[in-house]
Amino acid sequence: RDIIRHVHFKDMNTDGGWEVMGEGVIDFAGILRYLAETGYEDWVVVEDESPSAEQNPDAIAAQDAIYMQNLFKSCGL
Repeated sequence: RDIIRHVHFKDMNTDGGWEVMGEGVIDFAGILRYLAETGYEDWVVVEDESPSAEQNPDAIAAQDAIYMQNLFKSCGL
């Protein structure tokens, strides 16, 4: 963990396709809890390449922001 200086989040489904943040299988809460417990204070970047984001990028970016804000709060960050 000492060498991690940047985290890049994307969500995906079990087939490897991209999903809207929080709708796939990635355990973001577990990752964030681990980072918080180990004193991580650097960047977490979110990227969404889901089909929904391609069709309506502004709305999905706003939805992703709300999801991430709630997730960070629930993990004590």
